[in-house]
Amino acid sequence: PWHQDRWQWLDRDPLLTVYTALDAASPANGCVQVVRASHKRGVINPGHPSGFLTPEQVSDIIKDEDIVDLTLEEGDVALIHN
Repeated sequence: PWHQDRWQWLDRDPLLTVYTALDAASPANGCVQVVRASHKRGVINPGHPSGFLTPEQVSDIIKDEDIVDLTLEEGDVALIHN
């Protein structure tokens, strides 16, 4: 499900996620997807400890043209601004 990386046991929301591909990742095998420029919105659902979006938030915010597949090779690293 769509979410922003948050963890309830931290004392603040992370600004950066480091994603290391242990195997090649592509749309064919279910790579991570991100929403272009969504980090500029701040925390969208502060009421959820893991940042999961409600169905209403998904339909209001996520547009197909803004979805980006993070296609990575084994060992590649993606830095994701939360």
